[in-house]
Amino acid sequence: MTDGRTLIDERQEDTFHQQTLLITGFLGGIALTCLVLVLGSKGMFDIDTTLLGSAYFPFLIISLSLVSFVSILGSMSAAILGAYGSKSYSLVIFSLCCLDFMAAMFTYILPILLLPFIGNGAFLVLITNAVLLTIFLYLWSRAARLIGKAQEDAS
Repeated sequence: MTDGRTLIDERQEDTFHQQTLLITGFLGGIALTCLVLVLGSKGMFDIDTTLLGSAYFPFLIISLSLVSFVSILGSMSAAILGAYGSKSYSLVIFSLCCLDFMAAMFTYILPILLLPFIGNGAFLVLITNAVLLTIFLYLWSRAARLIGKAQEDAS
């Protein structure tokens, strides 16, 4: 790494950008497809909900557009990492942040997409997503700390 910090192991350097590019491209493709479908069937999604009022459709479009944009940035950073190797600590962090942001946004866009169709079921999906995302982020941060501690002990 350029500034002495190690984020990923040298053995994982070759595959990190490939895995990140695959995931960001896949999620970005889903987001763009959802955006096109929602824009194509505006009448179905242009509703008044008790949760968002008349701002439901614009909020949905903005959320899907934001995820699509972040997926493009994440894909570009993963491609750059692949071209130059995982030498830039800040680019690795940026790529991971894009991936985390996309995953978090998808967990909250899904219930919003379901809202016109199943109403109360969308709230159940939202609550389940919030609980599972919180558990995942806790376990991920704990694992990252353990890996960092193991790397410090090894050196």
